Amino acid sequence: MKNTRRFRPRSRAGFAMLEVIVAMTIFAVAVVALGRATMSAIEAETIMSEAEHVRRAVEAQAEVVLASTSPPQNEKLSLEDAYAGIEIAQTVDNFSPTDDENITTGPIYKVEIVGQQTTMPEGATYRLIVYVRR
Repeated sequence: MKNTRRFRPRSRAGFAMLEVIVAMTIFAVAVVALGRATMSAIEAETIMSEAEHVRRAVEAQAEVVLASTSPPQNEKLSLEDAYAGIEIAQTVDNFSPTDDENITTGPIYKVEIVGQQTTMPEGATYRLIVYVRR
């Protein structure tokens, strides 16, 4: 009596296992790439959040300058409370422009306000220039 059972050839026996190993390798590479992309997105969001925080601090200082009735002064401020970790440098240039008939229009101050995040090595910086007439 002859054995009629057929067996897979030996060359085909480990093929399914090889397919599983290749599929798992591709999946692992995809998961690592997705993890790195997620980390990059989180870092970018953190940087944008810090930049927005600095921008708000500079704009708040500009509102203080515009609301004041006295002439602006050169200042360096280290902010606390809501804007902790931000330094503001305010520089003032005084100039009196003249109109077409060479008449002085009054003191106008160019106020440059620069805010910088100090809690990080490469902290966000924001620069704003406002003109104030007193």
